[in-house]
Amino acid sequence: MATVLGKSDYLSISIFYTNALRRLRLTDQDLFDAVYAVVILDTVEPTVDLAKPLFTAYEENGATIGFPGNYVEAVRVVENHVIQRGSFSDVDAYLEATTLNGSAASAILVPQEWADLSEEAGFAITSSNIDSSL
Repeated sequence: MATVLGKSDYLSISIFYTNALRRLRLTDQDLFDAVYAVVILDTVEPTVDLAKPLFTAYEENGATIGFPGNYVEAVRVVENHVIQRGSFSDVDAYLEATTLNGSAASAILVPQEWADLSEEAGFAITSSNIDSSL
């Protein structure tokens, strides 16, 4: 059975990307933190699936305003990972799941900017799964 990215790690990555998007021209530290969050995971599949695309987005940071293609591609990879590895029908199902990797889990809410990037990547997140205060 494959292991899917844990919700706390997913939420951390979504917040790091939101912060990076907000400060696109000021810092690339948050994107590095997203890569680091994946690299230090103690499960193989999320690291294999996510490390390279997230690192690529980190390297190419700051080139454009709006929804940079490298950000959108990195979000697309994360969303594909949680859907495919977790066998979820969509991102909302993952966010709302009460079990994950055979253990109890809580629903999580994501930042608006992450939801916007996700939608740009082709994965809609419903408003009930968004916390605009993040």
